[in-house]
Amino acid sequence: MAHRKAHGIPPLAALSLPRAALLHFRETFQILFSIQQVEGWRALFKGLGPNLTGVVPARAINFYTYGNGKRIISQRLNDGQEAAWVHLCAAATAGVVTGTATNPIWLVKTRLQLDKNNAEKAGGSVSRKYKNSMDCIRQTLRAEGIKGLYRGLSASYLGVTESTLQ
Repeated sequence: MAHRKAHGIPPLAALSLPRAALLHFRETFQILFSIQQVEGWRALFKGLGPNLTGVVPARAINFYTYGNGKRIISQRLNDGQEAAWVHLCAAATAGVVTGTATNPIWLVKTRLQLDKNNAEKAGGSVSRKYKNSMDCIRQTLRAEGIKGLYRGLSASYLGVTESTLQ
């Protein structure tokens, strides 16, 4: 906003829709090219690997569980007919199964990110706690047992309500 004001560009609300869209695209590409100049093109893909490691299995489990859950619930509880409540139950089941199955992945990803941030904030004076994903899993199991891999699962279950209603 300050950049726009300094260059005499009015606020987005004051622009017509086509001009606002053009300004948005121009600024987006300016940001992309400045990232490329400062950090290189690879910087645009930082963090993609860990996210795909969690998202791909989560989506696969979710679609599989939802489809089969819908079929089973409708066959056993609604004479093979689909209804809104069948979709709702299948979506809730898929969310719970997906959250339970992938929670360890998200827990490890989060701990590794926090570990890296803590080491960077300390200016390198603090060494990282985990060497890699497997080390994080090993240390979590040793210190907290299998329950440790499922920390935060209750918050994931709360999120199921949102995804169920979509």
